[in-house]
Amino acid sequence: MTAISHELKDTHKNDLVLVSGYYGFGNLGDEAILEVLLSQLHPESCLVLSNNPEKTSSNFGVESQDRWNMLKVFTLFQRAKLFVSGGGGLFQDSSSVRSVIYYSLLHLMARLAGVKVLVYAQGIGPLRSPLARYLTALSMRFSDLVTVRDPRSLSLLSDWGITGHLTADPVWSLTPGVLPAEIESALDRYREAGEGDTILVGLSLREHPSMDTHSLKRLAEVLSNSLPPNAVLVPLVLQKDQDSRPLNTVIDALEGEGFAVFKFEADSLERPSQWLALIGRLDFVVGMRLHSLIMALGAGLPVFGLSYDPKVEKVMKEFGQPFLNLINDRPFQEEDQAMEKQLKEALLRRQDSIQSLKKPLDEARRTACMNIQFIDRILGR
Repeated sequence: MTAISHELKDTHKNDLVLVSGYYGFGNLGDEAILEVLLSQLHPESCLVLSNNPEKTSSNFGVESQDRWNMLKVFTLFQRAKLFVSGGGGLFQDSSSVRSVIYYSLLHLMARLAGVKVLVYAQGIGPLRSPLARYLTALSMRFSDLVTVRDPRSLSLLSDWGITGHLTADPVWSLTPGVLPAEIESALDRYREAGEGDTILVGLSLREHPSMDTHSLKRLAEVLSNSLPPNAVLVPLVLQKDQDSRPLNTVIDALEGEGFAVFKFEADSLERPSQWLALIGRLDFVVGMRLHSLIMALGAGLPVFGLSYDPKVEKVMKEFGQPFLNLINDRPFQEEDQAMEKQLKEALLRRQDSIQSLKKPLDEARRTACMNIQFIDRILGR
């Protein structure tokens, strides 16, 4: 160890749980994972590495530090008894190998400091480059306990000769929070104005090669042709910098067709559990983001998925919900009229679909609860 490491070892008790993930970037799914994780740990003993430490501390009542200050992060490992990596899809090189390099460096720091490592409900991949695969496999080998959220990740670990444990996305364990009174009352007004037959439809979109201008126009047409006239659109902006453009494009088009839209300030919902409460007040969700669909299904709502990633398709199939496959950047085509038919049928069969969700939802929650069991195991609780 370096001199600074010895000094820190002498002056600090090793009681810190250091938590790392894609936190502080304004992505609701990752923030929801963090909210669940902190509920399973003792927040007073945790420190979260965040892109926005002030907001993370404010929203979750936990100590937080700048994830990019690597010297500070290195010193924190000298105080730690456990490093929690995840959850979410941290080890992937879809856009760049930089993510894999960053998280691998944290695993290396933990290894050098002799800190136990828990990989928490991660989805591993895609890993297209040999460097990303090598670093990810090495990081998993540096870990004391590895849990993953999907069979594909478990199979990848097996290929590397690494023991992993299959759990589920932690957000299945999230419980609803309390909505701001103004949002509650606004939703009630929409219900009352429709004399009880209003359908509140959540819409989640994100930037993606398949969401070009033509495709968004086509999607708006499909929704306009499929939704009943009493539908009220509720835009779900789960990551502002990636969701606003496609959502605004479609919502503006639907408003032009005469559909009502419930607009609210997304920043008024500080915690993911409040978003879960909002989604729980809806009747149906058309969702592209994985966690918009998980939250809807978790609230017992039928959904229609726009699958841009295998993780979305997997959940749709598990719950028997209809979806349009956008994988391989396939845009909407004129022949995708099948979506209109599927969407109309899904809306007509909403009540039947709600009943069919109970069994897979119970299983998802049961499997997600295993995450806390592994936390207890590694902490000796």
